[in-house]
Amino acid sequence: TSTADRAEFARRAAGRLPDGWMTALAAHKRKMAEEKPKIATRQASGAALDLSDYTTTVASLTSDGGTLRSTILGVNSASQLIVTGARSITGGSLVMSIEPGFLVAAGSTFTIVVSGSNVGPDSWTIVSPAALSFTPTYSAGGVLLTASYVPFANSAATSNQGSIAASLEPMRANTTGASAAVLSRLYSLDEVQLRAA
Repeated sequence: TSTADRAEFARRAAGRLPDGWMTALAAHKRKMAEEKPKIATRQASGAALDLSDYTTTVASLTSDGGTLRSTILGVNSASQLIVTGARSITGGSLVMSIEPGFLVAAGSTFTIVVSGSNVGPDSWTIVSPAALSFTPTYSAGGVLLTASYVPFANSAATSNQGSIAASLEPMRANTTGASAAVLSRLYSLDEVQLRAA
């Protein structure tokens, strides 16, 4: 890991905001004051809402084809969308990423959406890193994801990759030290990246 990566990790672990956040916030406030966008409803028809590693609050959510991006930040912690009113998720994608250095355990749960009510049946396509899967549980109060492991062999395209995948699988049962560091990196990769690793 580079010095910059260690410094970024230390900043986040200490709960400090990134340098320049006040300038970015002031610029955003100016932009919102000038444009006066209608924000009573978050209409996501092809648009993307990237929560990064923040919590965002909206009055209502109607998703019929857009993308919501959320990041797993730590134990039972993820960037969240708080919907103070009703939500209706009838399509689109929830794209999950993992904070570098965090090791997701099977069975861990993450609340991605907290809402005041639900208008109808929910249906999102969950896009996960290749070695993990997230199963959604929809309720009137929100959307909860439960993590599970996807066998590394599922991403193997060659017999050599299959052999390496078979040797990595037992590491999941004993995730300490170097094996935890390796797995946390692998869990953040998509299928192409996982094959290349």
